[in-house]
Amino acid sequence: MGLTLTTLHIPGDEAAILPLLKKGETVRTHSPGWTTVLPGAGAPDRGEQSLQKLARRIPGACLYFHYFDDDMFQLLLFEGGKRTAVLSTCDMMGRSSKVDRISPAIFGDDRATAALKLI
Repeated sequence: MGLTLTTLHIPGDEAAILPLLKKGETVRTHSPGWTTVLPGAGAPDRGEQSLQKLARRIPGACLYFHYFDDDMFQLLLFEGGKRTAVLSTCDMMGRSSKVDRISPAIFGDDRATAALKLI
């Protein structure tokens, strides 16, 4: 068994999302221009459901990231409360779809699209 990590990444200032946080969730601002939300310590599913629920309440674009057992990950793009793209390394976690939407939604251009498709 390896590392399992679930995070939500939101471009911009954390002040806008603070009212949306539930008890126990933690905000990190170590990456300039991004706000990262970590699930509460007692989250029964490592925060998978709670962070996706929070992503649905974010008015803009955000990235949900779930890294499982050192070798599988899933990246979900949420835009306006809806899941619009999936990048996954394992079909069990969900099939990749609409990967070319991720870079324009987050960066405003396609600079990351080739790298994301390569993954």
